[in-house]
Amino acid sequence: LFYFVGFIKYQKFRKNIEKIDIFLTNLQKHIDKSPPPVYNAAALNNWEKCCMKKIVLLILFAASISGCAATGMNGWLYTGVTEPVNATNAAQGSKKGEASCINVLGIVAAGNCSIDEAARQGGIKAIKTVDKKRSSVLGLYVKETTIVTGE
Repeated sequence: LFYFVGFIKYQKFRKNIEKIDIFLTNLQKHIDKSPPPVYNAAALNNWEKCCMKKIVLLILFAASISGCAATGMNGWLYTGVTEPVNATNAAQGSKKGEASCINVLGIVAAGNCSIDEAARQGGIKAIKTVDKKRSSVLGLYVKETTIVTGE
């Protein structure tokens, strides 16, 4: 009985394998009959020119909105913000010192906008608050000022 059941299962398996073999043979015949792909060089050249223009424009746009000379909160055309460096509940001091630095095109950066320099400029010994003021035009010219208050 086990031999007979095994034989029947083998026959069904063999028929399924034959069906798969016929399918693959027919598929191969169909592939052999299909013509090779034809490439139109002029159309391909136009496509490359079109896509290259779009890619270059996309890169230029991304670079222009990234603000190559600025970090932090930036506007695309103009930025004029003052942000706290470290927010505390300390009141502003009676003395105020500022230190500035500039960045042009992200290529040239000059100045000393450190907290120490701002405190020195204002004659401050005990610092109470520190803010950063940023002005930017198109992200191409950026001026950053550190503002320190204290006693």
